[in-house]
Amino acid sequence: MAKQFITAREVELYCVQGITELPANDDVVVTDIARERARELGVRIYHAPEAAPISPPVREETEQASRGGPGSTYSPASAQANQNVSRADIKEAVIAGLKAEGVDPPRNLDAIINRVMNT
Repeated sequence: MAKQFITAREVELYCVQGITELPANDDVVVTDIARERARELGVRIYHAPEAAPISPPVREETEQASRGGPGSTYSPASAQANQNVSRADIKEAVIAGLKAEGVDPPRNLDAIINRVMNT
């Protein structure tokens, strides 16, 4: 069976859809950042050896809601995502994380941060 990866963005999408518990096992890999995001949003990740694969989150409507698009509604994920964190803070954290791993930051780090933040 192919491994399923759960990312922080997917945790946000599950949260917006009202899913507050995610089973994980040897076939479901939850990234460290996804675990951190789940903790922030109150989504419980638990080990379930016999769990069925998790259905992918519904993206289109949820993506619009979390970005304030047509028909958007309040959600814990969108509220958390809209916290005032400066690009400088993000850049500093990324550089620190990369240097801790012995990796030089890419020259286009600002462009990457801008793209991720959708601006």
